[in-house]
Order: sequence, then structure tokens, then C-alpha cells
Amino acid sequence: MTKIEAFKHPFLTQPNIQHGFFTRKGGISTGPFASLNISYSSGDDPIHIVENRKRAMEHLGLNPQHLIINKQIHSNIAVYVDKPHEDRGEEVNADGLVTDQPNLVLGIMGADCPPVLFADHAHGIIGAAHAGWKGALSGILESTIDLMIEKGAKLENINAIIGPAIDQDSYEISLPFFNEFHSKKPDYDCFFKKANKENHFYFNIKGFCAERLKQRGLQHIDIVPFDTYSNPLHFFSYRRTCHLNETKFGINLSAIALIH
Repeated sequence: MTKIEAFKHPFLTQPNIQHGFFTRKGGISTGPFASLNISYSSGDDPIHIVENRKRAMEHLGLNPQHLIINKQIHSNIAVYVDKPHEDRGEEVNADGLVTDQPNLVLGIMGADCPPVLFADHAHGIIGAAHAGWKGALSGILESTIDLMIEKGAKLENINAIIGPAIDQDSYEISLPFFNEFHSKKPDYDCFFKKANKENHFYFNIKGFCAERLKQRGLQHIDIVPFDTYSNPLHFFSYRRTCHLNETKFGINLSAIALIH
């Protein structure tokens, strides 16, 4: 049986924090979902999803019943959670999650969009965000930070790690996409470089997220250096699936929890 892989980062490695950026390895799903797919909406067998989520949580030494996952609505909505869902298949209708409750696991789904995990371990506040381009542009990272501060975190204490996501050289976009950012702020042009195709560009979404975090005032920011698109053995990728004219794909998990 393939072992589960979950990358950890020193900024989040604290006695009262457990976390992991999971690869696609170590689950029981098959075919395009092989093997640690954690999304009920992917079309995979729900029995597989239950087992995959269970294995991921057990790998971190956490209770699978305490996992709370976002729904990926590409918004700037962050919500506070203080207890698990009674319906284990239900997902939170938001792109940012925050808690100060121990043993609750904040889970972020993604298949190219950056997952961002936050922690103020000194004050016992954690957060997690799904930072797709729409959410990142409209303020999901700031919303998550603001909610953490509302619950007692201190800005100078918050660490933020941008997890595995699509790299710039894998993320080709068209002129209307570029114009969405340019019209908001011409300074955002620095996150784009021209592609060989006319009126096409490559977008640095990881760098964009890091800059938004920096502008909000965070001092401790880092990026996990993995490209979901170009690494099919380790990560699911929506864009890779589209380019291969495939219709089904799995979803990667990133998770963080406060522990006693």
C-alpha cells in the first residue's frame, strides 16, 4: 500500500499546531481519482472519499470526525467555525476558515489554486484559505486574516504558508484575464510575463498571493515549492486535466489544527 505523503513547514511546526499539505498518494480511489481524492463533488465513489479523509486525518493523528472542509466558491468569504458538521459530507460555503477551538481540523481543497494555511500559535488562532485567482483578487486572504484578528490573533504573530499550487510557467492566460488584474491595479502587471502566443501571458498566482499577504502586514510568509500542474505523480491538477481533454480529476487536501 502506498504511504500517505504530507509536507510540513517549519513556520507552522509548533507544539500546539498540527498541519499537512497532502499529495495525491496513499488513498484508495482509482482511475483519474487515484488515489487520495478528498472531494465528494468530483464524481468519485463516496465510500472512497470517507476512507481517504479518514486516512489523511489519521496520518496527522487527528479525529476524522473533526475535519471541516471548504466548498470552493471562489469568493472573499471567510467564516469562523467552532464545531464539526453533523453531516460529514457537508462542506462550508466559504473560501476561508478560522477557528480558536482545539482539535478542529480546517481543510482546504484545491487542484491548482493555492491553499494558504495561517497560524498565530501564541494566541491559539488558526486559519485556512482557498486562494483561487477570483478569491485572491477580491480579498479572501485579507478576509481570513481579519477574522483571525477579530478572534484574538495579532497581525505580527501570524505565519502564512502558500501550499502546492500551479507555477507561473504552467499557468497561461488570455488578455481578458490579464485585464481583470490590470484594471484593479496596474502594479499587478509584474505578476504576468508574456507568453509566445499573442495576447497571452503566464500568471504568477503564488507570487500574487504572497504580495497580498505582505501588503496586509504579514511578516512571516513562505511558499511551498511544488507545481501541481507539472507533477502528476504527486498532485491533482484541474488545468492539466483540461489540457489532456480528460473530464474527471481528484482534489488535493491541505489541513491545519490546534491541538492540546
